[in-house]
Amino acid sequence: CVGSKYSKTSPPLGCITCLLEPNLINAIWHVRTNTSFVKDMRSALVHLVLIQIASCGEHPKLLRPALWEPRLQDHFGPLRSFSPKEPLDPSFSTPTSKIPRLRNISASTLRAYVTRGQPFVVEDCGTDAEYLSWKCADFAEHWPEGKMRAEYSAGQSPILLKEGSWFKKVRPTTASRHHISGGKKLAGPYIWHVKDHEPNEGCSSKTSCWPVKKGVQSHWKTPYFLRDRELNANEARDSFEFWFGIAGGGALSHADAYNEMTLSIQFRGNKTWRIAMHPEVHSALDSIDSHDGGIYKSGRWLPEYEFDLNPGECFVFPPGYFHETFVKEGQDQEDPCTVAATFQFLTPFPAKYWRNFLPRWMNSHLSWQERGEEFWAPIATISREGQTPSINASVVEGRALTLFNVLDVNGDGVISLDELKDYFFSPRGAWASDKEYAWIEFYFFNPKEVRDIKKAVRDELVEAHAIAVLDFHDLDEDDRISLDELYTSIWQWNALLLRKKFYKSVKQQIRKGKGSGAALQSFEQAFIREHGACESSGDAFPRAKEACDRLMTIASEPARSIKNLRRLSIFAADDDNEHDDARHEL
Repeated sequence: CVGSKYSKTSPPLGCITCLLEPNLINAIWHVRTNTSFVKDMRSALVHLVLIQIASCGEHPKLLRPALWEPRLQDHFGPLRSFSPKEPLDPSFSTPTSKIPRLRNISASTLRAYVTRGQPFVVEDCGTDAEYLSWKCADFAEHWPEGKMRAEYSAGQSPILLKEGSWFKKVRPTTASRHHISGGKKLAGPYIWHVKDHEPNEGCSSKTSCWPVKKGVQSHWKTPYFLRDRELNANEARDSFEFWFGIAGGGALSHADAYNEMTLSIQFRGNKTWRIAMHPEVHSALDSIDSHDGGIYKSGRWLPEYEFDLNPGECFVFPPGYFHETFVKEGQDQEDPCTVAATFQFLTPFPAKYWRNFLPRWMNSHLSWQERGEEFWAPIATISREGQTPSINASVVEGRALTLFNVLDVNGDGVISLDELKDYFFSPRGAWASDKEYAWIEFYFFNPKEVRDIKKAVRDELVEAHAIAVLDFHDLDEDDRISLDELYTSIWQWNALLLRKKFYKSVKQQIRKGKGSGAALQSFEQAFIREHGACESSGDAFPRAKEACDRLMTIASEPARSIKNLRRLSIFAADDDNEHDDARHEL
């Protein structure tokens, strides 16, 4: 009925009149046949009438503005007393927040930490890992054709594992006073992308590449808490990479270019980590350089945790989290080379983390360089079909009502986890589990085994998507989704997507030497004022406080020149979607 002639009639008369439309009744009810299809349609009509009459005269309401984000201290338990300071601040000291350290981690514990994006250490992560006993020299001996990359070298120069004494010789590279080292020149680390070891890509030999990859994998063991899922176990085996570092070496702070959870397991030696959440990005003017050391220049590198990772331990962290590392002096003098491995895993999804901080993610490298919308849209819109973004209240309300009626099968006014699982198991929701993975064909050859693996992966994806949708939309965390919650989510998604479309149009203008910094600032002020609820008063509808505070300072800043706009990370980034239609409805 939404969008029809009846939507202009005052409720509840409009709702009831539409539902009692004679043509609709005749088409569904007064059918002379009595097939199962007709029975289903009659039941659907009764269900629809009950739902619509129950909500006649009511419209879903926004529970919070599109730019609202929680304080870090409220979202992350260990940061309750966190007081952010920049490392060059005279009063800065080693962060005192305690990183959670876990053992015997269960599936429910994993979900609880991952969905909120809470970083954590698993102390018994790799106690049975074969690579715990391997030295850097052992890798060079077993796979001399392995091609590594020398980090922070000119052109990221490649080096074969068999070449020279890279695992003993210090290679001085770069330095920063913001880094844990305090400004010492870092010994450059080496990274071996085993996942790319296929012919003509990560290997110098056309005949040994695949055997190299399979040989390295034969010694690999996925951490125990991810082994019970075919998807995670095989994705880890297919995608891990090794990091080799000498004492005095490390990596400058950066945020990885992945939209999945990351796990780094320490095999040999010790490594110190310092990490911090991606800063707020209230406007394009605040975008952050996510590459190595880029955040230092912004003055917004505010470390939350500092901790050591020991052999057999692993560190699990969400997408977008900035991190730097340092291999402190005092390691084995005869063999100072440390070994670690890193990989990404897909499920569970960090859904609450995505949702609660979506405004900053849409303005980050995860969106502009890594096509984050492909990960977030299916969860946010519960659909794989793209829709033209709109902030027309009637349009968004119609989308929310249509989706809600599809998912609330029992008509009790809320969407449950069981209803979501039923939806994703049904043909209508099968898009979420209709995925293909290259490793299935590489590692499994028996047709029955392939069928079994595909079914297991499908079931895992169904469960993961159902849980992620619940976690994403369930704002009050009562394990069910109300119509207001769904409407609030869809409204936010549309608003943020429209802002990105506007940014794309600005980016295209900038590349042509056109555009206006003043026009961008005017847009930012109007958008933040509207979607931050900056003029709202009272507790009934929360303001996006930090965004509204930023609104006050934007007005006083001088307009950026085209040259300075080009330097903004958000406009300098490559984006495969930049030529999409940039129309917007603001």
